[in-house]
Amino acid sequence: GDYPRPDKLTKFTVRRDTQYQKVLGYGGAFTDAAGINIGMLSQPTQENLMKSYFGEDGIDYSMGRVPIGGTDFSTRPYTYDDDVQDLGGVDANLTKFALQPEDFKLKIPYIQWAQQLSGNKVKLVASPWSAPGWMKTSGRIHGMGQLKKQFYQQWADYFVKFLEAYKNQDVDVWGITTGNEPFNGYIPMWPFNCMGWKAADMRRFLANNLGPSLAAAKLDPRVIMLDDNKGSVQSWAKEILSQNDSAQYVHGVGTHWYLDFLTSPDVLSRFHNNYPDYFIVQTEACLGFTPWEREKVSLGNWERGEQYLEAIIQDSRNFVGGWIDWNLALDLKGGPNWAKLKADAAILVNATADEFLKQPIYYGIGHVSKFVPPDSVRIDMTADSFSPRGLQTVAFLRPDNGTAILRYDAKIVIQDAERGAININIPQQSFVTMLYW
Repeated sequence: GDYPRPDKLTKFTVRRDTQYQKVLGYGGAFTDAAGINIGMLSQPTQENLMKSYFGEDGIDYSMGRVPIGGTDFSTRPYTYDDDVQDLGGVDANLTKFALQPEDFKLKIPYIQWAQQLSGNKVKLVASPWSAPGWMKTSGRIHGMGQLKKQFYQQWADYFVKFLEAYKNQDVDVWGITTGNEPFNGYIPMWPFNCMGWKAADMRRFLANNLGPSLAAAKLDPRVIMLDDNKGSVQSWAKEILSQNDSAQYVHGVGTHWYLDFLTSPDVLSRFHNNYPDYFIVQTEACLGFTPWEREKVSLGNWERGEQYLEAIIQDSRNFVGGWIDWNLALDLKGGPNWAKLKADAAILVNATADEFLKQPIYYGIGHVSKFVPPDSVRIDMTADSFSPRGLQTVAFLRPDNGTAILRYDAKIVIQDAERGAININIPQQSFVTMLYW
């Protein structure tokens, strides 16, 4: 739970028989920028980096996000069907649809490498940022714009073609989101790839186009709606999940953390209580990206690692089953990014020295991803006393019947009805995972 931090010992009771959500996994995103940076290293250093994330001696990432086409963390804005001039500006049959050089050089090789290192356990979630400009009201990939209604079916077919194209490259996609941050497409002059969706329009697209098209193609990825900040979870759920024609095609909701200061995390618990059959996955998080964060990349910033671990604990307590960081790797300036935006990352690449740096963010996520494998289940953990300062903790029952307790900064007693009790004093600002059988 999220309890005031004790100045004296606080007793926590673990109840293994009271169980909540199942863990899907933890991971990061296979962006073009990540592939560019990893690819600038020597082969041995690349191998060390990939093993740091996906190897058994690393932090055991078990989820990954892959953009469907480009993002701002690419060197150019692009989709899979941009070259339509000779067709009169419209490719109604998607005859020009094609994976791009970025897929073959910057994404697919690293996805396959991750699967090889992890024993094929990485659940891949694919997200589009924008449809081709000719499908949109704005005529371009970035800036304010939505999908034209006459192209709803072409956009559904575009998803199908992407899934089939990746399958042909021996990449299985576990889930798709309905579109990255749909609210950005309603903001004038939005600086990078986006496409606006209202919940009512998304409901119609799911019911009439995307769901039936996936079924007709005999494709069954988990469909994850929203893929945006938590504040919109309830309104989108009410619109899309209250009507079976759209709800039947949805498996979960995807959230981002960028406006968490405006939204209590218990909005996710309310969603779970109202719609218990749908999972929740955090599909993106990064630091240094927003305009109010003046420092984009911050080397060795422990507070940023703390922010990640605190967020994962809070989200886990509110029924989040999967948690995906943004770029797997960026350069020391937080790029590249075609829109000239910057962000921090768990791993930063210094290509000139053939080295990479593991930021505190890496260790914040790693305390969870390493010790809480997929199919673990969150279990009940309660405190018997309170005092003024904050304390974060959450417990999981692992598939091997071990118990993992994530804690941040505490003097506590762990009481387990089956295993006994232990006193622990954790220094302030420490990341600690306790694992026992």
